[in-house]
Amino acid sequence: MVAKKTNPGKDLYRRFRSIPWLQLWEREVPRFDQATPQERVGQVVLIRAIGAGFADSAPPSLHEPVRAWLRELLRDPEEKAFWAQRDPIKQFSALLLNQGKATAEDLAAIDAEIDVEVRDSVEFALAAPEPNPDELTRYIWAED
Repeated sequence: MVAKKTNPGKDLYRRFRSIPWLQLWEREVPRFDQATPQERVGQVVLIRAIGAGFADSAPPSLHEPVRAWLRELLRDPEEKAFWAQRDPIKQFSALLLNQGKATAEDLAAIDAEIDVEVRDSVEFALAAPEPNPDELTRYIWAED
């Protein structure tokens, strides 16, 4: 009798795929986010399972945000640090602070206002009724 070789990565992938994606997301993503870059490389199977689970069962409205999340997770940490240094919002905030045009409290208040506005906009969009498919091409080339 020939011993069957097992692939731990495939076994882990199958196990992750058997868990509903939302449960996997809520349980495993915080662990992944806290891991070091070396530990993240070892968890690629987890990321593939989450990505496949989303692709299979997530609503279409979440497909692009999930793809963006997965791309961000797998990006090189040095590349992320490089682009974080070039963040124009952080640079402008630092400029305002250095020139005395704003205080840290002012900037925190602005960030809080932005968070509220974004949250309200998302809630409004999610609460809006689905558009009628017959109106899909309306107002694209000219008004009716």
